Amino acid sequence: MKNRGIIFLVILLLFVNTVIAADTNIPAINIGGEIKNTNLNPGDIKVNDKTNIEIKINKVVFKKDGTINIKGNEYYVKAGSEFVFDTKGKLSDGTNFIISKSDKYVLNGVKFSIIENTKITIEKGEVVINLPNGAKLETPEITSDEAKETKFKIKSLENKIVLSSGYSFNGKTLVFEVDKDKKSFLYFNDKNSDIDGLKVDNQNEKRIDIDFSGKQSKDFKENYISIDNEKAKIVIGKNSDGAGAKFEFTKDNNFFKNMKDNHKIIIQAGKDDDSRDKKGSGVVEIQNRGNDVPSIKTYGDFKIDNGGLNFETGLNFDGRKEVMIPRIAYKNGKESYPMEIESFDIDGKTRLMNSDTKISVYGINQWESVPTSSKSLAIEEAYKKDPNPYKRPSVSYNTQTPGVVGTAPPIKGFETPPNSGKLQVGSLGKPSTQLDSLSDVRRYRDMLARQRPDLVLDNYETGEAEGTVHEATHGINSYLRNIKGSGTGRDNAFYLFNGDYVILQEPNGVTLTDVSRFVPQNLKYDGSYNLYLVQQARSWNNEPLYVLDEMTAYVNGAIYSASKGGGNTVNVKEFMVYSLALGRAIETKNSGYWQSNNGAQFREFLGYSLTRAANAEAGNRRTSVENVRTAVNSMLNDDLRNFARRTYGEEWTRQNLGF
Repeated sequence: MKNRGIIFLVILLLFVNTVIAADTNIPAINIGGEIKNTNLNPGDIKVNDKTNIEIKINKVVFKKDGTINIKGNEYYVKAGSEFVFDTKGKLSDGTNFIISKSDKYVLNGVKFSIIENTKITIEKGEVVINLPNGAKLETPEITSDEAKETKFKIKSLENKIVLSSGYSFNGKTLVFEVDKDKKSFLYFNDKNSDIDGLKVDNQNEKRIDIDFSGKQSKDFKENYISIDNEKAKIVIGKNSDGAGAKFEFTKDNNFFKNMKDNHKIIIQAGKDDDSRDKKGSGVVEIQNRGNDVPSIKTYGDFKIDNGGLNFETGLNFDGRKEVMIPRIAYKNGKESYPMEIESFDIDGKTRLMNSDTKISVYGINQWESVPTSSKSLAIEEAYKKDPNPYKRPSVSYNTQTPGVVGTAPPIKGFETPPNSGKLQVGSLGKPSTQLDSLSDVRRYRDMLARQRPDLVLDNYETGEAEGTVHEATHGINSYLRNIKGSGTGRDNAFYLFNGDYVILQEPNGVTLTDVSRFVPQNLKYDGSYNLYLVQQARSWNNEPLYVLDEMTAYVNGAIYSASKGGGNTVNVKEFMVYSLALGRAIETKNSGYWQSNNGAQFREFLGYSLTRAANAEAGNRRTSVENVRTAVNSMLNDDLRNFARRTYGEEWTRQNLGF
């Protein structure tokens, strides 16, 4: 990584004590002996014309343009330039001069070009190079050991520095330094800056190194970005533990080729301590492949925000690092961009997902897992000649399908599973006119809040409609537990739109941890499993019906999504599986509950919730209910299939679950 930072530094040209001009045939007049309070010898300082200067004790001031040679290093400078010397004869604070001739110079053992009108000052012992407007930094070259441990601050009057790579840095200050091993670095620590299509949010003002090799490196201390413009590759890294700076890609970037104003991509390497994980380092590599879908490889800790869809690292129940997809996308008008991701631990070998899995986001709102050897929908879509490369395959479905649009499916039309009691449904009163899902949850949330102003709860507004439906469902459930529950603290409530709700008793002696043991192994790599059945066990372990609380919120969100064209909600299929695992855990751990009326109510509601979820997911994904059932069946194991058949009978299971 030798000469790494050097790539930019055309600026650093002049370390106060060591610039050698290419032209050495200029007549020189010795004046070193005339400068007071220094140990300079007469020949240490020379000028081309003594009438151009004025000597003021330890200072040389140029009245006209001229040349000064300081211990063999010549400077072509303009009138008004001042050179201030300390007692050892070195340039010190107060020195400021403007280059009058563009030429190649050696600066502290570094050869580079300095253009005319570049201003150099020494402030508090630091050399500051102020570039003129339009200046471009050419590639410098380290020529000797003099370059060791030099440091420059580079500024521009217009806060824009054109780098030799062709990129422009838009920020206050770049720093170029050479360490004791003659490795060179270019970095900045501004809070906010950008580099052609890449906005940098660096609120901690940590050092961010810039490099143009497009490769990972351990030579950098903190954050770094390494860009290979020709290969359209960028590496974002954080070598020390903790969350790195946030890099937001804009539509002018060279890596996500077809970005629009409504896309949002923010990438962060590394991670701080949080409820899911310990802090750690990380690297994200992005490679443009000549189509709209880049290949992304992650190593160690990271976070990717893709249009409100998050993808990040965390620890599972066993303390093993894995990738996670949080429960819902808060999009705020932004859309996701197609991408494919493979994730490894920091060693670059251990996969953080299944041994042969990569993650893709396709369409505008959906993550999927695919084998690394397969071509995902994201790639297939990228190669289609379609004016909208993010359009998902068109699948016809009836927008009037019960359970898909507006309010919840009517409970009266539900076929009661065999061996179950009749589901008892409460009502908060029907609205005078049919409401869309968002208006529905807001109406009943506000109504319940007025009934119990002593319950200080969130208003559950997320700034995004589907997220509000999801979160407000949680809020209504919470109000219902407190207002309509038995008062034992062992009730859970589930809101179904149109004022309808169901209340079930929690089964004693059954925990979320028990439920997790019945989840098929293939789903234990899913981020939703870690979030809801592992992490949430810290708060809800003794309330296993929490699974149905989340399932109801997701299904309500999917119903709203379907009414608006579909595509936003995630985790519906997963919760169909988790809810069956919940039933299996109750059957195993509390036979008394299972055989009681409470158990009959649970089974009735579980069967109802499974059919409701399948309908909602079909509308949300613009596909058939049969396709949803097939997908869910592929996620199940034989134990859960047998549980469903044992509970509801083979005929009902075949008709409603597809197996």
